Amino acid sequence: MRRTWWIAVAVIACMVGGVVGSGIAAPKTKFRVVNGLSNYDIHYVKVSLSTNDSWEDDRLDDDQILSPGESETWNINPGEWDLRCIDEDSDTYTRMRVCIPRGMTVEWRVTLDDLDED
Repeated sequence: MRRTWWIAVAVIACMVGGVVGSGIAAPKTKFRVVNGLSNYDIHYVKVSLSTNDSWEDDRLDDDQILSPGESETWNINPGEWDLRCIDEDSDTYTRMRVCIPRGMTVEWRVTLDDLDED
């Protein structure tokens, strides 16, 4: 019951954040990617609003990679986002429709469980 309550709060926060963010410059929240892959570097981190059909540019700097155990944090507008990481072998790891509520830090620890099927 308690978990259901927290999920409901997160969904409402995401919806409110998305509405506010679409009309007014809403305060940014944080989005963190942690490389939980024990043997692979992450070379690209891409995000896109769930309503978009294409991925935005890479969030990592041109010469930046995330080695296992490393992380990076960015400011992001609240809303519903699709997230993708690409490793050194061009394998992709994707999470779709992730709610990022206003004023919170959302962390994604990328693991082999997130590996996309071909």
